[in-house]
Amino acid sequence: MMMALRRFASGGKSPHELLPPWQKSIWRDPFDYPLRTIEQVKEEIKNNPPSQKVAAQVVHYYGKNATVPNRVDLPSQVVKMWVDMRNWNLTKLQKERLIFLLGTRYKNSPTFKVVCNHYATREENWQKCMDILHELFYECKRAP
Repeated sequence: MMMALRRFASGGKSPHELLPPWQKSIWRDPFDYPLRTIEQVKEEIKNNPPSQKVAAQVVHYYGKNATVPNRVDLPSQVVKMWVDMRNWNLTKLQKERLIFLLGTRYKNSPTFKVVCNHYATREENWQKCMDILHELFYECKRAP
């Protein structure tokens, strides 16, 4: 048994097409605002520097069967840093931009972790983590 479909006077248009233009939903980019220049951000930071504490993890491995006097210290080259974004004095738009820039590093918490294991030495990985944090800070501060 076939059921008759109800046809409206719309001529087969969807309900969304029947809405007046002022009632239709429009997609808006949440980051559709002019960004400040890096020079403006550096000027603001020079006048009001942030105070930031970073928790870093340093790991040492010791020889398997080594006794206390002759054990060998094998430092790991992995550097892990935990940063609290609440100390960065960010506006709402700057915080949203930072969360967007963090991507999968953001876990719905005010602290985020930066890990680096690209280089052979701990000092180079430490410098890379610091460079990442500086870039994140400058880029999120570009928002108004």
